[in-house]
Amino acid sequence: MPYGVYLSAAGAQAQNHRLQQVSNNLANVETPGFKPKETILQARFSEMIEQGMVSPGLGGADDVGGGVTIQPEQTQFKQGPIRSTGRETDFAIHDKDSFFVVQRGDQQLLSRAGDFLFDSTGKLVNSGGDLVLGSDGNPIQIDPRKSFEVAPDGRINQAGVSRELMLAKPKNLGD
Repeated sequence: MPYGVYLSAAGAQAQNHRLQQVSNNLANVETPGFKPKETILQARFSEMIEQGMVSPGLGGADDVGGGVTIQPEQTQFKQGPIRSTGRETDFAIHDKDSFFVVQRGDQQLLSRAGDFLFDSTGKLVNSGGDLVLGSDGNPIQIDPRKSFEVAPDGRINQAGVSRELMLAKPKNLGD
């Protein structure tokens, strides 16, 4: 295939990938806890430079760029909008580096989505049915037959007992 056609195809493929990522970000803009991803495109050196046959910056015909490559996507962990939903069991985290800890089977997962509810047994779960963990590492549970209250700091209080949600701060948000 002629080199110019290859360069054009690589550019079109990279822009298609970027457009798909932008579309996904727009489709999920109202999803609780969603964090958009950014597509990173990087200019590629010519094949002669990559193979070490020519030094970059000489200005010759072999110094012409080699198109574009798609780099790993970067998740944007900036703080999203916080709005009142009117539901007592909807939580928001004001710290952009913290996550709720939920349990799915034997696995602990991190989530920014705070759209929780109490199931029929009194366990606090997310919209997917995963158990929301308390600061003691156990699922948060209340007596579903009694009233409860959520304090401004996010503690769940019932009959004089206070339960605090577990929050985690990973060392590297890319993990």
